[in-house]
Amino acid sequence: MAGMVILTFVLFFLAENGRINSFATYFVAIFLLMLVVLDLRRIKTLDWRWMILPVCLLGYLAASSLWSDPTAPVLKYLGYAALLICFLVAFQACDKQYRLFLPTITNMIIAAAFASACWSIYLHVSLPEYQPLPEPRLYGLGRLNNPVISATAYGFAAILAIHSILFDQDLTRRGLFAVSLVVFLAAIVLSGTRSIWLGLLISTALGLRFLFHGNLRLQFLSVVVLTVVLTGLVFTTYGTDELMRRALSFRPEIWAEFVTRTLNNGWITGSGIATATTFVLPELTIQHPHSLFVSTFFYGGLVGSLLFCLVLGQVAYAVRLSETSVEGWLCGMLLSYGVVLAVFDGNHLLTKVDHIWLTIWFPCALAMALMNKKRDINVSRE
Repeated sequence: MAGMVILTFVLFFLAENGRINSFATYFVAIFLLMLVVLDLRRIKTLDWRWMILPVCLLGYLAASSLWSDPTAPVLKYLGYAALLICFLVAFQACDKQYRLFLPTITNMIIAAAFASACWSIYLHVSLPEYQPLPEPRLYGLGRLNNPVISATAYGFAAILAIHSILFDQDLTRRGLFAVSLVVFLAAIVLSGTRSIWLGLLISTALGLRFLFHGNLRLQFLSVVVLTVVLTGLVFTTYGTDELMRRALSFRPEIWAEFVTRTLNNGWITGSGIATATTFVLPELTIQHPHSLFVSTFFYGGLVGSLLFCLVLGQVAYAVRLSETSVEGWLCGMLLSYGVVLAVFDGNHLLTKVDHIWLTIWFPCALAMALMNKKRDINVSRE
């Protein structure tokens, strides 16, 4: 089961299509059911209180398909919810069973992302005919079939690498992570996606705060230097004209449209997760709300938005309780990155494996695993 959880994220970077990637999640669910039948004790020892909010959120979004469209495939969304719940439980069980599970999965993700980024950069630079977009933006391989998805995924791997560089004690590994980070940043630059930089800035600043915990001067200076360096890199790379030309890429207009639709068509329960989200602007056709917060409000209304915010708040609370541990610092960095990206992009919280599993559900699973460890420590002390 641990191998299938790891393979879920490795295949996201390396698989050519979603069917292969989803195949691993089916095995996660099957092995988890086998574990329930053969050794229920391992599941019962998990702290199930931390599963209540995610289960309520996923169950509610799946149920919202009932009022979105009479012909909506309700079973499909229930299946998505079941796969996500199985992943969250399996992640906790594996982390509880294997001391090296978290280092292994993070290192495997970095290795897979490094291979994907190197190959994508090679195709982008050496084979111009490979470029499928009118703009010269890096187009990742396989599942990373969009510049925004590519940048989001490589940004997630960059956060893992930055965390390892800051807190790993082995100089050789830190050097390898630094090389990987350079490749990830290069891929993000070539993707032309700018919101990633804000996520990287806030996440890395939080990591520096953890690194220099208790030293306000070093915290302040390190964040100032980081801000100057990243800002200079962004302006040097894109130029003022390009940044001003694309601005927020019509996002204020898109958000206003979907918020208005929700307010006019049931703002308490939302329009339902199977509702069409096409929106035509004079310049282009928009396929989704381009914000995970706006889309959750559109699909799930006030109820869905409140549940989503409570889940994020629960993860933040877990980080607060684990702020003295390296794993807790990683969870905090990933959470801050995921929240920033959720503001500027995203559609469905309830999906098969995609970049939302990286930015939202991975830190959620990690937070639950941290709380299980904390409870075990408290029990052993008693």
